[in-house]
Parts: sequence; C-alpha cells; structure tokens
Amino acid sequence: MKIHYELNDVEQVANQLITNAKTKTLLFYGDMGVGKTTLIKTIVKVLGSNDEVSSPTFSIVNEYELNNDKVYHFDLYRINDIE
Repeated sequence: MKIHYELNDVEQVANQLITNAKTKTLLFYGDMGVGKTTLIKTIVKVLGSNDEVSSPTFSIVNEYELNNDKVYHFDLYRINDIE
C-alpha cells in the first residue's frame, strides 16, 4: 500500500493503516527524515498507548504498552547484514 499524505493527515492515515492491515506486522521503508517515526507515534497513540514513542535507531527496538498487548518498533537502518 502506498499513501501520499501531509503531516496534518497523519492521524487519518494511521487509522486507515490500522483498519486495512491484514497482519499485525507493518513494514515502513523510507529515507531518514521522511516521517516514519511520526507516523508510528500516531499509530501507537491511536492504538491506545500513552507511552512516549521515539525512534529506536540506536537501541534497534522499542516496546510500547497497550491495554492488553504490546507494540514492538524496530529500526533496521544500522543493520548492514544478517550477522
């Protein structure tokens, strides 16, 4: 799915992604600074988390609490190979 949107549309896009997701795993690809983390912050908020969302560029993964679930936010930007 490819969606072009403006920053003021991010909550609507987050809802659209959540509604249309066929799996709990969502993958986002884009250059640094294009807004991936901003979108993920909004998705986590829409899902009901009150956690502070940040980019896991250095930690590789961040975990966010939902009511009865968790969101794992991976950033594979620094991964160069499988090893």
